[in-house]
Amino acid sequence: MAAGGIDFPKCLPIAPDKGGQLDTLSCSIDVGKNKHHACVYDIVEDRYTKVFPFTVDRPDFERFLLFLQRQGPIEEVMVGVEASGPYALTIGHFLLEHSYTVVELNPFQANQFRKAQGKKAKTDRVDARSLAAS
Repeated sequence: MAAGGIDFPKCLPIAPDKGGQLDTLSCSIDVGKNKHHACVYDIVEDRYTKVFPFTVDRPDFERFLLFLQRQGPIEEVMVGVEASGPYALTIGHFLLEHSYTVVELNPFQANQFRKAQGKKAKTDRVDARSLAAS
């Protein structure tokens, strides 16, 4: 169980509550103490959105929710949140309250994936995009 009592599933490519339907939009959130960075990868069209930065407060969470809603229907979106202790809890709870499928992403595995993609720089923008592809 993750810190704070949320039991996020570990990265599931097929959500069991969706009857085996594959998610077509993968949103990842690189979390930080004061600011998060999100990126959405459209698996069908093989394209990324621009990285969406937002602060850790209710008004910006609402702004992020609008960004997600513009990407596609809730049932097509899986949100991966980097497992960074307490920083992931508020956005995780918020998205679960709005019926999104939320999974926890292992930061070590995400880092290895980023390196395998040939990305040497460690920035929030690079992390958000790499996490979306993982």
